[in-house]
Amino acid sequence: MYPFSNIIEKLTYGEYTSKVSGLWGSSKAMFLTGLFEKSGQSIFVITPDSETADTLLTDLRFFSRLSASHPAIFSFPYWEILPYDTIPPHTEITHVRMSGYRALLSDTQGIFVIPANSIIQRVITPVILKRLVKKLHTGMEIEKDALAAHLVDIGYEPSDLVISRGTFSLRGGIVDIFSPGEDNPVRLEFFGDTIESLRSFDPQTQRSVRQIDSVIIMPAKEPPHLKSLPKDHPSPYPSPLMGEGTRLVSLFEFISYDNIVVFDEPVVIKTHITEYWSQIWDTYKDVLLQGRRVFEPEKLYMPWEEIAETRCLLNRNLDIESLPIEGTTSVSINSTSSLLADIIQKGSPLKEIAERLDIYRKDNSLIIVSPTEGQAERFRDVLMEYDVPATITGPDPTKDDTNPPWSPFMKGGIKLPPLEKGGRGDLKQGFPVYIMSGHLSSGFLYQDASLLFITEEEIFGKRSRRRPLPKQKARPFQTSFQDLRAGDYVVHLQYGIGQYDGLVRKTLSGGEGDFLCIRYSGGDYVYVPVNKMELVQKYAGAEGHAPHIDKLQGSQWEKTKKRVEKAIEEIAEDLVELYAARMVLERPPYPQENILMKEFESSFEYEETPDQLTAIEDVMRDLGTQKPMDRLICGDVGYGKTEVALRAACKVVLEGKQAAVLVPTTLLAQQHFQTFSMRFASFPVRVEMLSRFRSHQEQKKIMKGLADGTVDIIIGTHRLLQKDISFRNIGIFIVDEEQRFGVSQKERLKQLRKSLDVLSLSATPIPRTLQMSLLGIRDLSIIETPPEDRHAIHSVIIPFDKKIIRNAILREFDRGGSVFFVHNRVETIAGMANLIQELVPEARIGVAHGQMNEHLLENVMMRFINGDYNLLVCSAIVESGLDIPAANTIIINRADIFGLADLYQLRGRVGRSGHQAYSYLIVPTEDTISGDAKKRIKAIQELTGIGAGFRLANKDLEIRGAGNLLGRRQSGQIASVGFELYTQMLDRAVKNFKGEKVEEDFIPTINLQIDSFIPEEYVSDSSQRLSLYKRLASIREETLLISIREELIDRYGPLPVHVENLLNIVEIKLLACLYRISKIEGGEGGIFFTVDPQVTTKNKDILPKLLKVYPGKIHFISEFKFLLTVKDKEPAGLFSEITNCLKVVGGYV
Repeated sequence: MYPFSNIIEKLTYGEYTSKVSGLWGSSKAMFLTGLFEKSGQSIFVITPDSETADTLLTDLRFFSRLSASHPAIFSFPYWEILPYDTIPPHTEITHVRMSGYRALLSDTQGIFVIPANSIIQRVITPVILKRLVKKLHTGMEIEKDALAAHLVDIGYEPSDLVISRGTFSLRGGIVDIFSPGEDNPVRLEFFGDTIESLRSFDPQTQRSVRQIDSVIIMPAKEPPHLKSLPKDHPSPYPSPLMGEGTRLVSLFEFISYDNIVVFDEPVVIKTHITEYWSQIWDTYKDVLLQGRRVFEPEKLYMPWEEIAETRCLLNRNLDIESLPIEGTTSVSINSTSSLLADIIQKGSPLKEIAERLDIYRKDNSLIIVSPTEGQAERFRDVLMEYDVPATITGPDPTKDDTNPPWSPFMKGGIKLPPLEKGGRGDLKQGFPVYIMSGHLSSGFLYQDASLLFITEEEIFGKRSRRRPLPKQKARPFQTSFQDLRAGDYVVHLQYGIGQYDGLVRKTLSGGEGDFLCIRYSGGDYVYVPVNKMELVQKYAGAEGHAPHIDKLQGSQWEKTKKRVEKAIEEIAEDLVELYAARMVLERPPYPQENILMKEFESSFEYEETPDQLTAIEDVMRDLGTQKPMDRLICGDVGYGKTEVALRAACKVVLEGKQAAVLVPTTLLAQQHFQTFSMRFASFPVRVEMLSRFRSHQEQKKIMKGLADGTVDIIIGTHRLLQKDISFRNIGIFIVDEEQRFGVSQKERLKQLRKSLDVLSLSATPIPRTLQMSLLGIRDLSIIETPPEDRHAIHSVIIPFDKKIIRNAILREFDRGGSVFFVHNRVETIAGMANLIQELVPEARIGVAHGQMNEHLLENVMMRFINGDYNLLVCSAIVESGLDIPAANTIIINRADIFGLADLYQLRGRVGRSGHQAYSYLIVPTEDTISGDAKKRIKAIQELTGIGAGFRLANKDLEIRGAGNLLGRRQSGQIASVGFELYTQMLDRAVKNFKGEKVEEDFIPTINLQIDSFIPEEYVSDSSQRLSLYKRLASIREETLLISIREELIDRYGPLPVHVENLLNIVEIKLLACLYRISKIEGGEGGIFFTVDPQVTTKNKDILPKLLKVYPGKIHFISEFKFLLTVKDKEPAGLFSEITNCLKVVGGYV
C-alpha cells in the first residue's frame, strides 16, 4: 500500500480522526500530498509561523511532482509589516496572496499554506473581492478611462514603463497592466472602446510574447492598504470614499464545508497567535496615543478564541504533530539526521559516506535529493566511483496523468526502476541509490514502507536554497539617454561638453523634425538632428564633479582630447607590454578534474548561476593552459565570487600546491576563513588564517606550516606579503578588493603576477565596454546574475520621526532580523545611539565608526555578525565586503548628504536573504534643503534595480571600477571627456598598439525636407522618445531596424506617417553608410548625392551604371556629387527612388 494508506483511507471515507502524530520533518508534506490525492479536496494547512510555512511549501512542491494529481500549491504569506502599519506589503507578497485568492474564487483544487500570523488577519469578503476583480477578454467593450480609474481604485499606480506588478500604463490605444497573480504583464490594444487584442509581454524587453484570449486583473493591494473600497466596505483608515458597512472577514470564509483544514502543531499555533494578539493590542494603544483614527483590533484581527470557534463549524478538521502522542493516530517516522551524524561530525571523506549509503539501500528504497540536476549527476558519479550502484531518476514529464512508477503514492507500494544502462556496480541486493533533483527540507525514514529519503544537505551540511534563475534578457530600450533631463551635461564629439536644454521641434529646409538643444559657454547653442544623435553622449564623470562647459569658439576641446589621448596611449602601451610579458611565461598546466574535485563541487550549497558557471569555466580553462592566470572576477557581495575562488584553490591544492587568499581587513579574513574551513572540512586540506585573531605563538606555527608545506591554504591581510613569509610550493594568490591595498602591496602583487597564478575579486562593477577594450590583456569575468531569492529593496523617504524609526526597527526585530542605523557624524554618534536605545529599549546596540581603535571596531562588528548585537549604530564605514544575511533593514540618517553611489552601496548591505529588505532614508523637510539636494532626493527615490537612480549609481560605481582597474590617474582623464568617449578612445589606442585595424565612424548627413519625428500623441513620455531616437541613430544593421519597427507597433500601436518617414530615413542612412554616401539632400530639382571619394576611386563602374539605369535623370555637379531628378515628390515615392539609386551605387542593380 502507499504510505499512510490506512490513515488516509479513514479520513477520506468519513471515519473521524482528529489528530495524527509522529509525522517528522518533510513526511508531513508527503502525508498531505497523499491525503489530497485520495480525497480530491482542497487542504488548508495552518502553520505556527512564516518559517514553518516556507519549509512546508518547499516540501509540498517536491512531493507534488511525484503525485499523479500534481496538486497546485498556494500560500497566503504574512504581510511582514507591523500591526496598523501604513507601509503596504511588498508587491511580491501581494502577488503570492492574489494567486491564492484567484484560485479560491475559481474553485481551483490544491493545498493552501497559511502561517498563523496571516490567518489572524481579517480580509476582504469573497463577494466584494469578486466585484473588484476584473476579467478582460478580446472583443470586450470598456472605456479606457473607466478601466484606468478602476485600476487606480484597486491599488494600481500609473507608470511610464510597466515593469513591476501593481502598475499600469495608458498610451493612446494601448494599455499595459501587470496584475498580481500573473507571471507576465499584459498589453491591451483597443479599437475605439473595444479590446481588439490581448498579449502578454516580457517586462524586461517590453516586447509581446504571445496572444491570449483573456486575463484576470486582481487588486494590487489588500485592505487596509486598499483605500478606495466600495462604500459598503470600510477601511481602518477612514476616508470620504468609504462608509461604514460590511466588516472584514476571516480567510475561513473562503473555505468550503467539505475542504480539509489542518493545524500543524496546534499548541504552538495557539501560543504564537496569543503572543501576536498581545503585540497587536500594545500597538493599538500606541497608535491611539499618536492621535490616529483606526478600528479596534477585533475588526482587523481574529483572536485565538474566534479562530478555534470558527474552525469547529467546518466539517473536516485535522491536527498533525511531529512527535508521537499517546492516544492519537500515530505513525513511525524517524529522522535521518542520526543515520550519518557520526561520520559527518568527524569529517569523514565521501568514501565512508558512500559505504554507509550502500548499507541502507539494501534494506530500503533509498532516494537522495540533490538541489540541482548538475549536483545530482556529480553525486551519482562520486557514488559509482566507490562501487555504489546509483542512478538519476525523476517524474516522467510526458505522463502527467499517472503516477511515476517509483512514486511513493503508487498503489502497491513504491516501485523503483532498474539501474540505468551503463551504470557500474553490482546490485548485490536491494535497489540502487536513486538520486533526483529538487528541494526537500529534510529526509526521513518510514520503516513501514521501507522508504528512506536523504537530502544532500544532510550529507554535506546546512545549505541555503537558491531557486533556479530565469534567463536575464537585455533591455535594449533602456539607454543612458532614457535618463537624460534638461540641465544634464552631454558630450558632443565635435564641440565638447555642454548642457542639454531639451528636445525642440524645428522646421528646417522644408522638413519638420526634432532636435537636441545643447547650450554652451557664452550662451551659444547647437541643435543636433535626432538622426545624428550618435554624435552626442550623456556625460558621466567622477561622482559630484561638475565638468567645465566648453566654448564653441576656440580650440580648447581639441586640446583636451589630445591630452587625454596621450595619457590613454601611455596606459595602453603598459597594458600591451604586460600582455606580451605574460605570453612568454609558462608553467605546467593543471590536469582535468579528478574524483576529489567532483566531490568538492558536489558539496556546493547553491545552484550555480549562469554567470558564476561561466566564471568557473574561465578559471578552470586558465589553469588548464601553460600561461599563468591573471583574472579579475567582478560581482556584488553574495553573487558567488567566493565559490569561484574556492574552486580555483581546490584545483591547485589537490595538485600538491599551496593557495594564499589576501584580504584588506581582519574581519573579511575571519569570514573567508570560516567559509573556506567549512567547505574543506571533509577534505585532506589544512586551512589557516594569519591575523590579529591569532596569538603570536599561533602565528609562528602557521608560518612554519607554510614553509614546510603542511598548511595548504592561508588566509590573511597584507601580512602575507611581508618578506618573513615563505611558502614551500605556492601555486595561486587570490586577492580580494585589490584596489584597497597600498602602493607597496600593489607593487609586490605586480611582481607575483610574473610568476604565479593570480585571481582577483572585486565587488565594484567593471563596465562591459571596458571589458571589451581589455579583451585578451586583462582577463575579466563578470557575475551580474543576482541570487533569485534576493528581493528588491523597499525604499522609503521619511522625516526624522521617532515613532516611524521605532516601528521600522521593531518590524525587523519581529522577524528575527538585525538593523543598521547609519549616522555619519562621529562626534554625535554616541548620543544618537543613546537616543535609539531610549526609543527601543529591547534593542542590543553596538556602535561602530572609523575613529575607533581597530581591535575594538573588529570586536563590535564580530558581535553584530554573531547576533550579540541586533542593532548597529554606525558611520558609513559599514564593511562593504561583509555578508550579514540577518541584517535586512537599514536606516540612513541625513541621506540627502550622501552621493548616489554611496547610498546604493550602503543599501546593498541589506537584502541578502530571502526576506524583504527595507531601506529608510531620513531627510529634512523640503523647505530646509537646497535645490541640488531636492534633485538628489528625487534620484534616491528611484534607487531600485529598474529605476533611473540605480542606473546613475551604477554608472558612478563603474567609473570607480574603471579607476580601480586602470589607476587613479585615469579617473581625472575620464572626468575631462566623459566615460563613454574615454572608453572609445582607450579601445582605439589598445587596438593601435596591438596592430589591429581601427576604422573611423562614417556618419552620413540625410536631409530630405520631409517631416520625420515621433509625435507626443504617439509616445507621450519625453524620456522614452529620446531613448528611441538614440536607438534609431545607433542602428548599424537592418535587422535591428526591423526589430524596432515591430516593437513600436507592439508597444504604441500603428505607426503614424511621421514615424514611418523617420524609419525610412534610418533605412536610407544604413544604405548610405554601407555604400559610403556622405550626404543625401532634397532640393528643387530632385535628390543630391555626395559620394565618398574612396568609392569612386575603388569602383570605376559606378558612373556608367548610374547613367545606364537613370538615362537623362543623372546630372553631375562635380566629380563626387550628382543630382537625381525625380517626378514623384511624395515621401513614399522619394524613399523608393533613393533606395534604388543607393543599390545602384552599391552594385546591386
